[in-house]
Formats: sequence, C-alpha cells, structure tokens
Amino acid sequence: MRRRDFLTTASVLSLALALGAQVAPLTQPSRKIGLGDYYRTL
Repeated sequence: MRRRDFLTTASVLSLALALGAQVAPLTQPSRKIGLGDYYRTL
C-alpha cells in the first residue's frame, strides 16, 4: 500500500513539474511585464 502511494505521488509530482515547465515560459514574461506595470502605477 505505502509503496503504491509513493509511486502515485511521484507520478503526480512529475506530471505537475512537466506541466509547470510547459506553462512557465508562457507565464513568466507576462508576469514580469505585469509587475513592471504595477510598480509603475505606484
């Protein structure tokens, strides 16, 4: 039981990391631009 849970959590973590690696390049530039605009408004 415990080994199966560990394998499932590891697979979920790897899937999350893969999705994050795919989404990160899309979100980072817009996030930087958004932060720049936010600081400009201050």
